[in-house]
Amino acid sequence: LEEKLRQAKDATIASQAKNAAQAVETRRFEDEKKSLEEKLRQAKEAAIVSEAKLAAQAVESRRFEDQKKALEEKLRQAKEAATASKAKATAPAVEIRRFQDEKKALEE
Repeated sequence: LEEKLRQAKDATIASQAKNAAQAVETRRFEDEKKSLEEKLRQAKEAAIVSEAKLAAQAVESRRFEDQKKALEEKLRQAKEAATASKAKATAPAVEIRRFQDEKKALEE
């Protein structure tokens, strides 16, 4: 009986040690899971921030494109106005030259 009692105690101690080891392992896995969940949360947060930054950059880029187009249109209009103004300024000079040529022809 004493041998059986000793064997039962040994088996109980072994079982308790095994349970304790499993508890430690379970705790380690739970800690690792929490750590991974936190890293995932941070990665999601960073992705959201990054996405927001990209969206803001796209809006800013669009705004600059719109400004560029507006400035290009103003430049085009200014060039047209300058060309028209130059043509107006040249027309009287051409007419004066024509009148001078006619006067010269008449004088000859």
